[in-house]
Amino acid sequence: STLWFEMFFIPPMPDNVELPDPPQVQSSNDIWSQVTKKWNADFSKYQKMYSEWFPDAPTDRRFLCTAEHVQTRSTFPLPSFLAPIAVPSQISPEGELLHWINSITFLSPPKQMRDGRIASWQVPSSILITRKGGANDHAILLCSCLLGLDYDAYVCKGTTNDGQDEHVWVMTRHAGGWVMMWEVTTKKRYSLPF
Repeated sequence: STLWFEMFFIPPMPDNVELPDPPQVQSSNDIWSQVTKKWNADFSKYQKMYSEWFPDAPTDRRFLCTAEHVQTRSTFPLPSFLAPIAVPSQISPEGELLHWINSITFLSPPKQMRDGRIASWQVPSSILITRKGGANDHAILLCSCLLGLDYDAYVCKGTTNDGQDEHVWVMTRHAGGWVMMWEVTTKKRYSLPF
């Protein structure tokens, strides 16, 4: 089917009106690519300083600041993948929320299974539509739900298997200075005292 639209200016625009060309603006994708390059350069310097203090730490760690949006293929800052999600009261208790998120299929790209590096990131709407995603996608969904429940929640990226595989957890900060780490793959929570 075809939709037709007609538009009128009331009162009619004078014939001598000239509309200027819009200003040339750098696309946000170019800006985020530049930010990524600067971040990676600065992070390699930080990595060298960190290894002086902790020589046994993994040397090839990656901490990304941007990722490609699965649907648009544009580059976005990773924090923009998080957004508070209103959670129904039936699944708002912590155990129920973890169980619901864990019931979504865990599926990592073959490349990630081979080299242990997180290959892609999904926004919560993508994992909810496809009902599948990696541990990192589950963590973003959990963090977004916790933000919707007014938790002070963060996504934390690190490694498992002696630094061989990248992994993601959710951390919540609580009154009194203690934190809780949420593991989406096992539905467990770990309290770390202040």
